[in-house]
Amino acid sequence: MSEPMTGPAPTSQFPELEARYGALYPLGTGMQSRVYATAGGDSVLKIYRQGQGAAELEAANLRRAGLSDWVLGTVSGDGVEALVMRRLAGKTITAADLPAALPQLRELLGRLHGQSGGRVNLEHVRERLRRFRSVLAGQGLEDLFAAVEDPLERGLLDVPAAFCHLDLWQDNILIGPGAEFFSLTGPRRVGTTLCVTWPCSRPARWTC
Repeated sequence: MSEPMTGPAPTSQFPELEARYGALYPLGTGMQSRVYATAGGDSVLKIYRQGQGAAELEAANLRRAGLSDWVLGTVSGDGVEALVMRRLAGKTITAADLPAALPQLRELLGRLHGQSGGRVNLEHVRERLRRFRSVLAGQGLEDLFAAVEDPLERGLLDVPAAFCHLDLWQDNILIGPGAEFFSLTGPRRVGTTLCVTWPCSRPARWTC
């Protein structure tokens, strides 16, 4: 269970949303969104620029991934759109956490990748690689890029496509100490592992 937020309320930035949810406490900022916790600590708002449809897309992707129970809805106001989710009071995964989380991640990704249709959009793969290379230049990730670029250029990715997360970095996997884990097959009494940040996934246009 998430704890209520403490400390003085931050300066109001979203009066319409705060009239509905109370004071919003910043948790983090990503490339596409900003995340805020509600004062009660039990939910978060992931805020995007309005007009992009990103909040609705991410909600649809979460539901398709079997994570509907985490989605509380989408709202708009103050010139933004927001995905409202239950809050997991956890932390981003580390190498030390990975062995315990791996069975749950394997199950989740296995079920996602089992949803197939059409062919891999090779140009989309190339564009995402160019984008990631630009953002992550100098991070020592050549081996990871090579693992995709080499088979891509050899034509080995011209295969049936699957529903993929497409942004499965460390910061997008949260792990918590609680007893609840909402898996695709139902609740289990183990630590919670949750993949977050799903706007890059494709619910309709199949890609990889």
